[in-house]
Amino acid sequence: MIVVLTLVLFYIGTQAKQELWKNWSEKRCPCTTEYNPICSSDMRRYKNICTFQCRIQHLIKNNEHMIKPVNCTLLPPTVPN
Repeated sequence: MIVVLTLVLFYIGTQAKQELWKNWSEKRCPCTTEYNPICSSDMRRYKNICTFQCRIQHLIKNNEHMIKPVNCTLLPPTVPN
């Protein structure tokens, strides 16, 4: 019973995170392609400070949950392209 409840809560949390990404794309940000990653409390790596700030502006505009920078060691390793 506890395992099922945990899985349901995980699924709901995952769906909520996906909602935060609706209508936002890094491509909409007038930023350079420089790669100097900024890690965030939404468990994502942003390409650079400009894309991170662009995401914050989108969240503010849509009155959504705010994010903050975090130490990149808190995130899982990235997969090379």
